Amino acid sequence: MKSDCEKLKERIPDFLDGTMSEAERRTYEEEIKSCPEVADELASFLKLESELNLVEEKQVPFSVDAKFLRMLEEEQATIKNEVSVGKSTVNYWYIAASIALVILGFVGGRMSSTSSNSDQEIIGLQNDIKDMKQMVMLSMIENQSASERIRAVSYTEEMIEPDEKIISSLIKTLKTDESPNVRLASAEALKRFANSPIVRAELVKAMESQTDPILQIALINILVEIEEKSAIKQLRKWSESDEINEVVRKQADIGIQILI
Repeated sequence: MKSDCEKLKERIPDFLDGTMSEAERRTYEEEIKSCPEVADELASFLKLESELNLVEEKQVPFSVDAKFLRMLEEEQATIKNEVSVGKSTVNYWYIAASIALVILGFVGGRMSSTSSNSDQEIIGLQNDIKDMKQMVMLSMIENQSASERIRAVSYTEEMIEPDEKIISSLIKTLKTDESPNVRLASAEALKRFANSPIVRAELVKAMESQTDPILQIALINILVEIEEKSAIKQLRKWSESDEINEVVRKQADIGIQILI
């Protein structure tokens, strides 16, 4: 059963998107006084919303080219989507990072007065975006909510070359997360970086500790797809074990035949 504070936290989006009446807002503000964490979180969202409004009111310098403007609009759209997610949980860190990205574009000192440097400025901002999104992902993956951890893993889809911290975090999540769904999302994310010998080795190693049939089948399919022959040994163990789900055993047999 959810606590009163948890119920109040779930109503933060209602407060933010204006669906509460004035009387309901006043009552809510009184109720969250007994839940300091909820009050602090709401205050953070309101501050971020205020910063976002200030950013939107700023005038774009005339020297900013169309390429940068498109990039800025995409980041602003991301922020708006995250702020107005309706009933779902709004992630503070992602909004904070996104707003920081937009502010960087205006006041981060990267704007050039000459068009000749515009590409360099955009590359610099793109690097900042990459670093911030990786920081957000690392922060979110520690969240208590499985759905938030899955969302964190999904952010790696935008990362062409994540750093070692991201890879290590995905590997750890695949091996230790309590949710099979989060582990499955991590496995799929790691598949995108299968050109790394470390990732390939860890995917094979992860087979030893996985007991969920769906995840076992997913690992088989991933390892077959990336043609990782070192997985054959573990596939044979699964194929010959009476303790393994029958469907998994059959899939392991198929995987062996493909990889041999």
